[in-house]
Amino acid sequence: MLVKKDLWWSPTPEQPLRTHISGVFDEVICADIPLEANDIIDRYELTGMCVFPYTNERLYLCSLYNKSVDPYKDLVFNRSLPKEYSLAIKIISGGTDAKQRKEILNTYFTDSTELNFK
Repeated sequence: MLVKKDLWWSPTPEQPLRTHISGVFDEVICADIPLEANDIIDRYELTGMCVFPYTNERLYLCSLYNKSVDPYKDLVFNRSLPKEYSLAIKIISGGTDAKQRKEILNTYFTDSTELNFK
């Protein structure tokens, strides 16, 4: 669903939760987004925040395509994924095995053995 979330809102004693009954966002704009509603999907961000290294990879892809792209959103909405998204998808999934996780970490860190990933 498409929801509105005030980024500057903060809890107060009078209003410890957001205005929507869920307490997570402010209001529902569209209760059911069809998978083919690209005009809606492309205009908005997902509410979840990702962290480094995914954010770094997403910024690289935005630069590569010269527009805002989000491999995770494309995955969620069952869109086709270009081969350039492969590293982002590996990061999202944590790789498929220890060797692949180490390769992902080596992309961003010089020596991932210090991190003790298994």
